[in-house]
Amino acid sequence: MFNKFSIFHWSLFTGHCLLVTVYWSLVTVYWSLVTGHWSLVTGHWSLVTESLLISLQIA
Repeated sequence: MFNKFSIFHWSLFTGHCLLVTVYWSLVTVYWSLVTGHWSLVTGHWSLVTESLLISLQIA
């Protein structure tokens, strides 16, 4: 009885640990995507402002 219960308990625990690791990997992938998107947006805006400043200096 106790042996079956301990096996069940350990399978639940390992399943929980697997779920937690999968969840955290998804969270880190999501955050890397978000930060990559924001770096792209800021890079785009810096390029736009640089080109605007250059065109203003020429004019």
